Amino acid sequence: MRAVVWTLVGGLLACEAERPANVFPDRDAVPAADTGGTSAPDASLGDGVFRADGQWLLFIQDRYCLYAAGQSVDYLIWAWYLAELTPLGPGATGDELYVRQRLQMCGEEMSPVVGGLQTYVPAAIPANLPVQVVDAFALGRRPGSTWLSQELVELWGVGDLPVDAPMPETADDPAVVDQDGDGSPGVTITIGNGFCDVYLAQRTRYRIRGALVNEHRIEGTVWSEVDQQVLGATLPFCASENQLEPPPDGTRVVLQRIDGRNGGRDLDADGDDAVSCAEVLAARDDLLAAGTVVKDAPDTARCR
Repeated sequence: MRAVVWTLVGGLLACEAERPANVFPDRDAVPAADTGGTSAPDASLGDGVFRADGQWLLFIQDRYCLYAAGQSVDYLIWAWYLAELTPLGPGATGDELYVRQRLQMCGEEMSPVVGGLQTYVPAAIPANLPVQVVDAFALGRRPGSTWLSQELVELWGVGDLPVDAPMPETADDPAVVDQDGDGSPGVTITIGNGFCDVYLAQRTRYRIRGALVNEHRIEGTVWSEVDQQVLGATLPFCASENQLEPPPDGTRVVLQRIDGRNGGRDLDADGDDAVSCAEVLAARDDLLAAGTVVKDAPDTARCR
């Protein structure tokens, strides 16, 4: 298992697992708070048939065991994406669908690492990431049908780098770009309350597998892998490397309709008939309170 800097990790080879059962409350039975545009799903408006169109929220929870300084930490990463879905055509049967997803990362959050230090991903990082085009396949259009997505690859602080190419090791490598535009190489993340800054180049790979819950919701799990290189830091301590191991379970994926169509939740707070990343981020607390998405709390006992 490779060593990965503890300040920011997207995951090593996490084994794909079956979708956990009963980890979410009954979304259609939970009333949403008054959020000025965030409404609860109305099952009466849907007909039970999945339609691959419109705007959706892609929520990913990744989970690892981080070992550093003689301590172990249950470490979680939560990524929020705005997804535009477009049907490409039928599969082998009339109920199967090929789907195109246009994915824009809106934000990423992380649980504390060793010592309780929090890692912060500045808004400039997702704001400067390109939209990713990832195709998917629904093996049916009714609840229980399998959902398979092609690999999503996010590159931070590097140019168009193939998935099998080595990561640049120094800030003067021509593959390194100042992606967040702050004048430092790669991308800059912050550790603690201004404790230090770290300059990174990173490639994260996600493979999602799930199942249709209803016409406006998919749940599943994710396999992930990260290749990361520290290009510099304001304190040597923040560039130290530590061991990261994937636990046997704990990943979570939700693909939830958020444009109000077909009985789905509506996050269009300003009424312009389009959901933005700003509206997704503004609705995070309400989505969590309503059980639309769930963020697990760190549990160190998982990693002993």
